[in-house]
Amino acid sequence: MSVPDADTLIRLAEILEVYVSELLGTKIENENVASDVAEQLSRINEQLAIKNRRSRRIWKIVAIILAVIVLVNIFIAVFFSVPDLNSNTQNNPLAISDETISIDE
Repeated sequence: MSVPDADTLIRLAEILEVYVSELLGTKIENENVASDVAEQLSRINEQLAIKNRRSRRIWKIVAIILAVIVLVNIFIAVFFSVPDLNSNTQNNPLAISDETISIDE
C-alpha cells in the first residue's frame, strides 16, 4: 500500500546486490542519481494513491446503494404491511359473538 523512501530502497538494493531499477521494475539511466530514484518512487506512490482513492470511492458508492435498498425495503415493510386500523368489525368474518351453547345430556 506504500512505497519505501529512496534511502531505504538504495540500502535494500545494496543488500540484495541488485540495481534499484530492478527493484522498481523499470530502467533508470543513471543509477547513482538519487533524484531519479526519488522521482520514480514519487510516481509509483502517486499511482497507488490514485488507485486507493478510486477504490474507496467505489466502496462508498456501493455502501450508499445498499443503504438505500435497505431503507426502501423497510419503508415498504412498514407502510404496506400494517393492517388498516380504521376498518369496522362488520367486515371481519371472524367477529366474536356472545352466544353460549349448552349441551344437554
